[in-house]
Amino acid sequence: MDDEEIEESDEGAGMRPVRYACEACGYAWRAEVEAAQQEQAEARARALANPGGPGALHPEYLMAVLSGVLGPNDVVVSDSGNAAVWLRAQYEAGLTSGFIDTTNFSAVGSGLPVAIGVRAGLSEDEARAAEAGAPAGFGAGRVVAVTGDGGFMLNVAELETSVRERLPVVAVIANDFGFGNVRSYQRTVYGDRRIASDLTNPDFAALARLFGADGYRVERPDELAPALQAALAGGRTAVVDVLVDPEVLCPPLHAAR
Repeated sequence: MDDEEIEESDEGAGMRPVRYACEACGYAWRAEVEAAQQEQAEARARALANPGGPGALHPEYLMAVLSGVLGPNDVVVSDSGNAAVWLRAQYEAGLTSGFIDTTNFSAVGSGLPVAIGVRAGLSEDEARAAEAGAPAGFGAGRVVAVTGDGGFMLNVAELETSVRERLPVVAVIANDFGFGNVRSYQRTVYGDRRIASDLTNPDFAALARLFGADGYRVERPDELAPALQAALAGGRTAVVDVLVDPEVLCPPLHAAR
């Protein structure tokens, strides 16, 4: 594909700012981009081949499947925590604004409320577009909050806000019954001596239904894709509670004592 073809393609529209910024370097960045894309594709294939077992899905498998069921106009909001590391490794956004990451703010618990705000803003944009004569569905995209169970519990009450405002936000919970990042530090730095990092959670799918939202609980790998697809297609606030392996942890960012 030559430069003009890239410019006119859908891919070219997204890459245009990079293209203009890199003209002076003779497009040497293309080889780096292609290598990174190949590396990500290989990582995704490995993740999909390693789903984990009942009640202990591999978190990277969860993120790879989620990336596969989302569309190019969807928006993912990442909570902070261990689950976010797996998400960043697997999710490929279709929009420049399609991935909102709160990790660098250490804002554990922000995923659901930020996703609610994003969805509310998109609803207003869609209404203005309709008033301007845009076709139905113009700019429509689904909004997904990806969070761990610890982060979700910090702002679980915002489910009521989402239900009350009739916002189709989907919360996907990588549920390992604890604070994964804290466990990771305790394993790496303190000889796996765990203090206050394990949680006793409710059934989040059942809890979501009590709030008036849709709720799906995933315990086996073959349940994951159907649950995600049903939640995304429902057009309502929904929670997908995915039981992941509590011992599969990304290493901590700062491991020095």
